[in-house]
Amino acid sequence: MNYKSLFLSAIGGAIFFVIIDGVWYSVLMKTFYESIIVNPYCWYQHPNVIGIVCGEILLAFVMAIIYQRWSQGNHTLTSGFILGALIGILIYPILDLLFASQFMFQTMKGMIVDSIYGIIAYGLVGAVIAWICKMVSPK
Repeated sequence: MNYKSLFLSAIGGAIFFVIIDGVWYSVLMKTFYESIIVNPYCWYQHPNVIGIVCGEILLAFVMAIIYQRWSQGNHTLTSGFILGALIGILIYPILDLLFASQFMFQTMKGMIVDSIYGIIAYGLVGAVIAWICKMVSPK
């Protein structure tokens, strides 16, 4: 395993994760997410940003490890997007269903929009990881 490629792609993926999630949740869709809240006690007005960033760093690192094992040196944006989207499918709809069912956090419309966004965002992070691996890996 190429550790330089692993760490650089994980860092790049984490930075992209933080930026895309920040723009999506805080700028583009803030009023939408505020409008779909079913239980206002579950909505944090001031989220723990350090916890979010640490989680996204850990997730990007795990995605980079999986991608390096899965791609076997054939780094393409498509393969990175597919892997990221598959991980997104495994995570987002499941967690959204669990949170919507247990905590009555958001409406079904919100769950669907959030799941679609998550799958696409994870795919884009996977593509960023693949692109960095391709740039750093020896030819």
